[in-house]
Amino acid sequence: MTQQQRAIQTRPRTAPSPTRPRRP
Repeated sequence: MTQQQRAIQTRPRTAPSPTRPRRP
């Protein structure tokens, strides 16, 4: 497992989802 993959797994859930665009 690469460090990048680990960072994605350990990413906090408080971070906004990149696949979900922000809408006003």
